[in-house]
Amino acid sequence: MRTKTLRNLLLFVFPLYAAAGFAGNQDSPTTIFETLMRDEVLDVTLETDLYELINNRRRDDYQPATLSYKGKDGVSVRTAIEVAPRGKFRRRVCDFPPVKIKFSKKELVAAGLKKHNNLKLTTHCLDDKDAGNYNVFKEYLSYKLYNELNPNSFRVQLVRITYIDATGQVAKTRRYGFLIEDDEELAERMGGKLCECLGTAPENLSRNDEAIMATFQYMIGNEDWNLDMARNLKMVSFENGAPIIAVPYDFDFSGVVNPSYAVPNADLGQSRVKDRDYLGIQWDAQTINTTTALFKEKKSSLYQIVMQFKLLPISMRQEIRAYLESFYETLGAQEQNNAKLPAWRQPAPKGAILYNSPYISLGS
Repeated sequence: MRTKTLRNLLLFVFPLYAAAGFAGNQDSPTTIFETLMRDEVLDVTLETDLYELINNRRRDDYQPATLSYKGKDGVSVRTAIEVAPRGKFRRRVCDFPPVKIKFSKKELVAAGLKKHNNLKLTTHCLDDKDAGNYNVFKEYLSYKLYNELNPNSFRVQLVRITYIDATGQVAKTRRYGFLIEDDEELAERMGGKLCECLGTAPENLSRNDEAIMATFQYMIGNEDWNLDMARNLKMVSFENGAPIIAVPYDFDFSGVVNPSYAVPNADLGQSRVKDRDYLGIQWDAQTINTTTALFKEKKSSLYQIVMQFKLLPISMRQEIRAYLESFYETLGAQEQNNAKLPAWRQPAPKGAILYNSPYISLGS
């Protein structure tokens, strides 16, 4: 079988993946992430010192590794990379930590690609094969749902990974995961650049993007984010003075995913991970109505994304759809005399912003 290195990537054409919510450029890829994008699951092999990666997960330094996969032309690609454990909570609780992948900028440039060389790999976390894979699938679906709602979002690529221990101490493992677009690549694609932007004033934010983001977080039942601290958000600023855009990531603590290691948010008075609290800004009625209209317009598409994802058992797809339907029931209730949220919703502490708050009304 022929093998090619990253340096020779320019000799071949990799069709771009037309992700939902994106324009679908079919030109040659310009980044390493785009060379890995597929309509289907991408099979990859990651070889490294797995014992070191798993057992010394609190370190931040990288270790050598090799990534192998097949291009669209069927030719094998094998390239040297570096990997390191990542994350704060998951690297502590996971049986297998999430991973940072770093490509050589020199090799990328030699291949005619941009220098965006850092990808995140969301791994199976749990040794239990079914539970680990199902959590991956549900979080991956969360990213795809947001792609459908807002093009200002992280692209993701589902992968089936064969992990090989270079030292022979750990047995070969095959699990699912997904790659997340480089942060700087995201910002460049949006026409801006990353910024720290902590404590950004509402008037300096893109209200449409924030409203979509916060409503999406409410829809999937995710409270593991904070706008003031930019927690689990990437902030993108623009030289022309356009409003800053907050782009969300990391949805594993959401009600949609509901993994075994997630716990309810005690600060919000939650009794279940699936309880919902709206943590967004109290925008004007026009922004709220525009956002509500978008979610209603996208309802069928969101359901379709879930129900057509056949790697999840039908019972789990139906459960996710039912959870999304409870969100849409809330929207409907808001338009009928500002009705209360469904009974499963526990009262939030003073100061929490809910969709049935006297300060905000989706149907007004």
